[in-house]
Amino acid sequence: MERYRRHQRFAAFTLIELLVVIALIGILIGILLPALKSARASARAAACLANQRSIALAMNMYADDSKRIVPRECGTADLSFPAVPLDSTPTLSAAERVTISWAFNLRPYLDPRATTRDKTGGVNDDRFASATYYRDPARPKDRHPLHFVDNGFRFRAPGEVNGTKSPSPLDMVHNPSGTLYLTCFNDDRDELRANNWLVGDPSTLQISQFYDLWGETHLKGVLAGPADDPINAQRIAPARHNGSSNAAFFDGHAAALTTDRASDLAMWDDGDYR
Repeated sequence: MERYRRHQRFAAFTLIELLVVIALIGILIGILLPALKSARASARAAACLANQRSIALAMNMYADDSKRIVPRECGTADLSFPAVPLDSTPTLSAAERVTISWAFNLRPYLDPRATTRDKTGGVNDDRFASATYYRDPARPKDRHPLHFVDNGFRFRAPGEVNGTKSPSPLDMVHNPSGTLYLTCFNDDRDELRANNWLVGDPSTLQISQFYDLWGETHLKGVLAGPADDPINAQRIAPARHNGSSNAAFFDGHAAALTTDRASDLAMWDDGDYR
């Protein structure tokens, strides 16, 4: 009988110890999970920043090889700098006869398989599926293959936007180290832009023409009128990374910016008022 009682006391003590250990594990998990989540977010922000820095450096290398011209807004208004030769094959559709775009024309500086000789981009017309250097790991997954947008603003004076900026000389940017070239592309949860931009079976070249900024609403969103306007809705993500945004500058460096700075029109003003 005495042996049985000793066994009971031993078993009860072991159960209490087990419950204490379980409680401690629960406490530790509660402490560690937020830290792990924060570390994961920081790692994603760092990867995004590294990708933007690579793009900015590629843009500067492109300028060295292209008489200092760099991609800005991509459109059909000025074909002095076509994205690919206009007589290239496969034949270009009207929608593919566009000026140089950052995503298409900088890609050969980031991927040795890429080319700008034709609209396929030289990577089996992959539509940027393998372009991991154009990704922000923190951006929610959707149909967009490009996760950044570049500076296509044209200014007539400080604070006065005057349409779109075609490819232009890098040397005309008055303050390269203080002027933004590229930043994070906003979420598209309702596929508002995807349903407007990625229609049918677009080529790699055609896809590349949409990811730029040229209107004030692209920075802060539509203050009046429909918010579901795919043309004028906010295109930047000023608070994606722990309440801040990553951005690359014309001089080739990249940095984290506060929400206010990323959405400040003055940060995008290149000082070229021609």
